[in-house]
Amino acid sequence: MHPREITILENGAALLIEWADGSRSRFSGRMLRSTCSCNRCASERHSTSALHIPLSSVQSDAERIVSVDLPSSSRLSIVWGDRHEGSFFRFAELLELGERLPPVESSE
Repeated sequence: MHPREITILENGAALLIEWADGSRSRFSGRMLRSTCSCNRCASERHSTSALHIPLSSVQSDAERIVSVDLPSSSRLSIVWGDRHEGSFFRFAELLELGERLPPVESSE
């Protein structure tokens, strides 16, 4: 499934995706950053044997979402407040990670 609309919320503290079927998912910036799978973050997780990156090891603005891009038809990328780039998330992965919200009611 593909995103229909992507919105950065709360000054970058969260992300809202409306999917092609009308369902929606909400993600906190903290959760997405802690699951970043770029080489640097994967290495950090591997060295601590953790599933998530301890945010205490990154800058204070690290979990603020600055921008989102769609570099391919199957994933999105995020740039963070500390200028960290390379956080790629597959749509299938996001469908599992996010807090599912009810679809927006049509006002027709």
